[in-house]
Amino acid sequence: MSSDILDILYTPIDTPPVPDYNRLELDKWCAKNAPNQHVVNRRDGSKEARIQDTGMHFSKVYPWDIVYARNNYAWLDDFDIKFSQLSTYFCSIFSLEPEVISSIVFLPVKTNYTGTTYWHADPDEIGLRLYIENNETDGDFLLIKPTVEKYQSRSEWGFIPPVDGISPKIQNVMHSAKVTKPQQAFYINNVRAVHAVNVNVPNLRRLAVLVLTKRTAATTTEETKKLILSSAEKYPDHAIKWSQQR
Repeated sequence: MSSDILDILYTPIDTPPVPDYNRLELDKWCAKNAPNQHVVNRRDGSKEARIQDTGMHFSKVYPWDIVYARNNYAWLDDFDIKFSQLSTYFCSIFSLEPEVISSIVFLPVKTNYTGTTYWHADPDEIGLRLYIENNETDGDFLLIKPTVEKYQSRSEWGFIPPVDGISPKIQNVMHSAKVTKPQQAFYINNVRAVHAVNVNVPNLRRLAVLVLTKRTAATTTEETKKLILSSAEKYPDHAIKWSQQR
């Protein structure tokens, strides 16, 4: 196994179980906040989708009703008070100091959304993610395509991935990411790959969480690197590695 985390495009990550939480109350909190948030310097990929000329309205392309629980190093609308166990959990599972976590973002899939319409790479190079609910784990729910070049950072890209995932800079190879359980933490590489959610059945109970820092692949800690590398070794049948297209 390579010691370079950028050679790993995806792997499940070993973490403690997700604490009990009230999904109905969380849905209410998300529904209240999603339409009212004005987030400056977004750390998700929705800005890139908006500026592309896709020939399709943004609301049809973008799969999520995105909502921030934390941004600019501060909790929003008392999330840490209303959901204290979740807030503590999110800040502890990836071997990070809580104070370096700039944002925590929920990605509930839109009602009635289906398809694979939004290929992208998120702005954070080391994508630390988890599903706190995913009832489609047997299907191809998350698809990944490697880049052609073996980039070392996002600044080397020089392009915005097209939402259809077709580009001379993206390999014509598609991998299906898998998890070991419906509630699963994972790492996704935003330097050497693009990804897209795939939804076959509308009204899914699928909820992903982004745990965002401003660290890059070059500046992330040894503890986080070890967590990613050891997880890839533990799950060799699930880990996806970068390789040159043949």
